[in-house]
Amino acid sequence: MTDEYLNSWDRRRENVGRADVKKRGEEENEGWNWERWRKHFAELQQQNVGRVMSHLKKAVQEEYYGDAALVCDYAGAGLVE
Repeated sequence: MTDEYLNSWDRRRENVGRADVKKRGEEENEGWNWERWRKHFAELQQQNVGRVMSHLKKAVQEEYYGDAALVCDYAGAGLVE
């Protein structure tokens, strides 16, 4: 009897957790259509490019040419200014 009672509570708790996750996920994705996702990733890419260029510029200014070369090689950045 005790095992059945505890198992029934475990099943109820699992079902509630699933409903909460589904509801929460639906709320987060509202308004995130294809255009919104494209805009989001474009913003991230722009931030990353800016960050890479900042590191490159700093490396050149501080005469860390080896670091600057690595940024150019691995980040696909060139000397732009």
